[in-house]
Amino acid sequence: MPFVQRDSGGSIIGLYSLLQPGYATEFLATNDPAVLAFLTPPAPSNLPPILTADKQAVLDTLSKAATAATTLAQLQSVVSQTLVLLKGP
Repeated sequence: MPFVQRDSGGSIIGLYSLLQPGYATEFLATNDPAVLAFLTPPAPSNLPPILTADKQAVLDTLSKAATAATTLAQLQSVVSQTLVLLKGP
């Protein structure tokens, strides 16, 4: 794996695990530099930079959400256990 598909300029534009007659017949090793370059393209340069403060705000929000989710899961567990106890044998 993989068989590669190339454009008219020779750049890889697709990877396939099976031979694709007519358009992906070249086999390259998974660790071939061209395959690795296709799988890890550079980040687009036209994206606006994220400010450090924005990153921190996102991380803080995610942290709070994770804590809330954990608390909710714990609460659901306690409620479930309580319901089992209330139902009895």
